[in-house]
Amino acid sequence: MSTSNNPLSNSEPWNLVAENYGEMADWVMTPFAKKALEILPADKSSSVLDVACGTGILTCMMANLVNNVHALDFSTDMLSDLRARLNKREIQNVEITYGDGQNLPFKDNTFNDAFSLFGLMFFPDRIKGFKELYRVLKPNGLAIVSSWAPLEKSTLMQATSAAVKAALPDAPSPRANSGTLENPELFKIEMEAAGFQSVIIHEVTMDLPEITPNMFWKLMSEGGAPIALLKIKHSPEEWNSINEKIIQHLNSTYSSNTMKLATTAYFGVGRKK
Repeated sequence: MSTSNNPLSNSEPWNLVAENYGEMADWVMTPFAKKALEILPADKSSSVLDVACGTGILTCMMANLVNNVHALDFSTDMLSDLRARLNKREIQNVEITYGDGQNLPFKDNTFNDAFSLFGLMFFPDRIKGFKELYRVLKPNGLAIVSSWAPLEKSTLMQATSAAVKAALPDAPSPRANSGTLENPELFKIEMEAAGFQSVIIHEVTMDLPEITPNMFWKLMSEGGAPIALLKIKHSPEEWNSINEKIIQHLNSTYSSNTMKLATTAYFGVGRKK
């Protein structure tokens, strides 16, 4: 059984960063959301589900392309941010639902397509998440799920880890975990175990928009849930000192004042019989 004790499987760290997550996600997630819609093109007549939608990067893109989108997340603060985005853009064909991706509040055979970008990968029980996606899809419907690849395939994550280690040498280093969806073979096995047919795992590397070191750390520290978990372990004074060391490290490492980063994801695509 695919279970996870990852602290990011709880809503608390996502609520902590919800206010600033959108700006970070716009930078990191937008290229991958566009890629997801290339892999699984939207149909104007479709009813589509976005599980673990966050602040709605993908939801807002799809809303212009399909009949309706149902966006679900377990973070109330993320959903509040999504509502604000929808209102600002005058998007009216999105229905927002607070809920658990492992127990979807929808009937069987409801949606033409289903997505979970960088969300299901954190579920405490991924197989339940995959099975729920399968259940709510209409026959012949497609699901696309994405997960980050290991650290060695991401200069974004390498830069983040190195910055933290520069200020906190004893901080644990990220390690590859073959028991997660960063293992493409396991990814395929789990989708097939949930019932999906013709499963394909795509490896996708994206160059991110160039960014200054200061803006990079602003986005990662204010909008990144892993950094939020690190921050709450320290007093404000301690965190100010850590921040200063990290900024010094980044500006000395990237003397050109520009960071050219990339990161890699796996996209699993499967069809319901």
